[in-house]
Amino acid sequence: MTTVLSLAYRIVITTVAFYAILRFKKLMSAMRIICLLIWLGLITESAGYFAAKYYGSNYVIFNIAFYLEFILIVIYYHYSIPILRKRKLGIYVALAGVVLGITNNLLLQPILTTINSNLLFIQCLMVFCLSFFSIHSMLVSDCEHLHLHRKAHFWIICILLLYESATLSSWGLYDKLGHNELEKAVMLDILLLTVNIMTYLSYGFVLFYYSKLKHDEY
Repeated sequence: MTTVLSLAYRIVITTVAFYAILRFKKLMSAMRIICLLIWLGLITESAGYFAAKYYGSNYVIFNIAFYLEFILIVIYYHYSIPILRKRKLGIYVALAGVVLGITNNLLLQPILTTINSNLLFIQCLMVFCLSFFSIHSMLVSDCEHLHLHRKAHFWIICILLLYESATLSSWGLYDKLGHNELEKAVMLDILLLTVNIMTYLSYGFVLFYYSKLKHDEY
C-alpha cells in the first residue's frame, strides 16, 4: 500500500511542480510563494529519499525543510494580507519562528536525531491564526459581494489548514513511535502520503483554475 502511495505521491508532486513552473509568470506575488512551497516539497522529498537510502536518516533534511516551509508560509500570508505587509509583521513572525525553532533544536529536539515537532506545532498555530485573520479580511473587504469560493486565496488557506492539521498530528506521533511499533508507523506513513497527495493535487487545481478565480491581494 505504501509503495503504491509513494509512487502516486512522487508522480503528483513532480507533475504539479512542473506545472507551477509554466504558470509562475502569470501569478501574483502570494501565489508565487505557493509555487516555491511546492518546489520545496519536491526537493525535500527527493533529498530525504536519498539521505534515508544512503545515510540511514533524513532527519536533517526534513528539519531544515521545516524552517524553510515555515518562512515561505509566513511570507505567503505577508503578501496576501495587507496589514501584515504594511506593518512588516510577517517578517517579525518568520524571525520569531526561526529563533524558537533553533532554540528547540538546541535544548529539546536535536536536529540530527529527532523531528522538530515543536516547530511544526508553532507553525500550525500560526497558520490557524493567520488563516482566520485572512478570512476575516476577505469578509470585511468584500462584504457586499461575498463569494469566497471564487477567491484563490480562500482555497489556498483551506489547503494549508488541512495540511497543517494532518501533518502536525502525523509527524508528532511518528517521532514518538519510531521503529518500535512498525504497524502503527506504517499507518502513519499512509496517512502522511494521503494528505500530501491531496495537498499537492489541490495546489494543482488552484493553479489550473487560477485565471478564473479572484486573486486580488486584498
